[in-house]
Amino acid sequence: MTGSFGLRLLAAVTVCLAVLAAGVWALSASVQWSVPVNLSESEVFTEDASIAADSQGRMHVVWSEGARIVHRYRLEEGWSAPVTVATGFAPALAAGSDGQLHLVFVNRFADVDDVYYVSWQDGSGWELPVNVSDGVERSSSPSLAIASDGSRAVAWGSRSGNLDLIYVAVSDDGVQWASGPVPHAFGVRPKVAIGDGDLMVAWHGPYDTQGSAAEVFFSRKSNHQWTLPLDVSASPEVDSMLASLMFEAGQAFLAWQEDLLSGSAVFTSVEDAGVWSLPHQRSGEEEAYAPALVVGSDGGHLAWTTDSGVQYVRWEAPSGVWQPIEEVATEQAGARDVRITLDGSPSLVWLAEAGINNDDVYYSTRGAEPTVTPSATAIPTASQTAPPVASATPTLTRTLMPTLTCTPTATLQHQSLLLLPIICAASLLTP
Repeated sequence: MTGSFGLRLLAAVTVCLAVLAAGVWALSASVQWSVPVNLSESEVFTEDASIAADSQGRMHVVWSEGARIVHRYRLEEGWSAPVTVATGFAPALAAGSDGQLHLVFVNRFADVDDVYYVSWQDGSGWELPVNVSDGVERSSSPSLAIASDGSRAVAWGSRSGNLDLIYVAVSDDGVQWASGPVPHAFGVRPKVAIGDGDLMVAWHGPYDTQGSAAEVFFSRKSNHQWTLPLDVSASPEVDSMLASLMFEAGQAFLAWQEDLLSGSAVFTSVEDAGVWSLPHQRSGEEEAYAPALVVGSDGGHLAWTTDSGVQYVRWEAPSGVWQPIEEVATEQAGARDVRITLDGSPSLVWLAEAGINNDDVYYSTRGAEPTVTPSATAIPTASQTAPPVASATPTLTRTLMPTLTCTPTATLQHQSLLLLPIICAASLLTP
């Protein structure tokens, strides 16, 4: 009997260890990210990058290097060769539901920085850029949003004397733009979103005129009227900055970097019927910087950089359950400025050191996608700039929004793994 029990004990322990190992392996495999691919592979310092997926599932990436905007997109056989879109910097990319690709960027001419818009259509390539800001001073950090009906909205920062103002422009066709400042919006790095007929902008700026810390503000335009800027981060004793704004299913979502006394962290807040939730920290113990946010029908996806890599976390809809933080990339010296898009699974681009005084743009996607080695052959193309167009004040309409609450809870995967030792122990005690 002793020998028989010993054999049963050994077999049970072996099975339990195998089950535990399989459970841990399944958990890690489910969060696999592809090996980061260097898309720019250039000896020229890469400054900015952006990413978007079109309606055909192709991934598009743009970046700026050497005062020019470069574009690549992923095909079944690999990545297209790099193509120069225009001269400029600070690109922001977005895709419409009709398959059209939209891009804004900053171009400097005669010591004036203006925001330009250009579109890309499959089969015809990039159109001529159109001047959106038509300013007399420096414009910076443009952001772009595309509505379901194809209308476009661009937000940017503009320096006027000693003030940093936030401007917004809208267009139905990408040619004629109506623009103007957001009332009482003083700050930089705006993000824009369109939803339910409303126009929304978030940015960071000083809490007051006494040299206080920066805060993240939000304003909405409904029925031709802008709301007064609302302090969403609500922490005037520390800097809150670099907001990421999304609108989905009737709700606005915000993520930002907050510089705590213990280091930088990523916080989020959700608007529910016009009221913003209390900010919640979503990053872990490592310092976290400059988050990027995207929201889809399956929930939200949030990424940020750390001192040596890139991290990601998601929450599920409609439960709002937050999953464990995932490591996208490690040993990425100087990782910064992550951007995210969604095409079934999330995909990321970010900048990191590729050599001494040289940053390149890296790409990774969530899932077991094989790594494709990109081509390093660049094909520069000429670009022209269309004359500026007249500006007017944009008008939009208002629609009420439903609600959704995102609350962190324990995950089912973790609960299942915790139950395995109990099940195994029970099997050992069974005669």
